[in-house]
Amino acid sequence: MPSERVQRQIDRLLDEAEAAAAQKDWAQLRSCARGVLAVDLENSDALAFLAMAEAADQKGTPASPPRDAPSPEPSP
Repeated sequence: MPSERVQRQIDRLLDEAEAAAAQKDWAQLRSCARGVLAVDLENSDALAFLAMAEAADQKGTPASPPRDAPSPEPSP
């Protein structure tokens, strides 16, 4: 069982993974899930998030643009 400090980090990474999944940011989702798995190899949430990102990559689902990227101008 991880310490409280480590558990807080796991929870933070899972929160970030959840937000990345909502935005279809597969690279960020994968990174967060792998961060959790580095500490807790059997974390079911992290395994599910990682599977989600890999499935999206296999289907060719495009990632969303970076959060700080400007949105395209509408055409006239």
